Amino acid sequence: MEETDVRLPSMPQQFSRGRSICPKCRENYARATELPADYDPKTYALANASYVLGVFSILLGPLAGIPGIISGVVSLRRIKQGKMPAVGREAAIKGIQLSVGASIIVLCLIGVALPGFFRAAEVNRLRKCRENLAKIEGAKEQYALENNVDPSVKPEWKDLIGATLYLKQIPVCPYGGTYRIGDLNTVPECSCPKPSWMGPPQRRPLTN
Repeated sequence: MEETDVRLPSMPQQFSRGRSICPKCRENYARATELPADYDPKTYALANASYVLGVFSILLGPLAGIPGIISGVVSLRRIKQGKMPAVGREAAIKGIQLSVGASIIVLCLIGVALPGFFRAAEVNRLRKCRENLAKIEGAKEQYALENNVDPSVKPEWKDLIGATLYLKQIPVCPYGGTYRIGDLNTVPECSCPKPSWMGPPQRRPLTN
């Protein structure tokens, strides 16, 4: 086979440094790098964008997965019209697969985590309400000891709240309920319903 010295500007550097290239190799390279006449750069960009968004959807879930699915479907539709080589079709299909799979996984994880998040917020509110009940109970005990009153007496907020008294202000229920002080022999209560596991502070009845 005859060899000729040919330099092709578009060929890889290792093949264009004055080395002899056979016509057959040159023909194969040109065929491999030739783009189809109906090649569409926008469709190629959409297919690659679908693949990239599919990868990012592993971390971002539907935020990247939904645009990835849309980009992949649009590029496949354009590919079907003959505006794309096969390599673009692979990128679009992989992008859609990654976007769908990662989005489903992330949504499942969110579905599992959300109940725990709401449960933790509920527990924090219940703890706050119980702390308020405990403060009111402590104020009642101090009031009874310092004033030596009958256990059947029902103190009012004015007896417990003040700059020099036992509470600085009326505690606020995180549920918007109202606290009932009760007499000195009972524990304070809140008007909002609470789970069975959260009971009011317990103490022994006061006696003279």
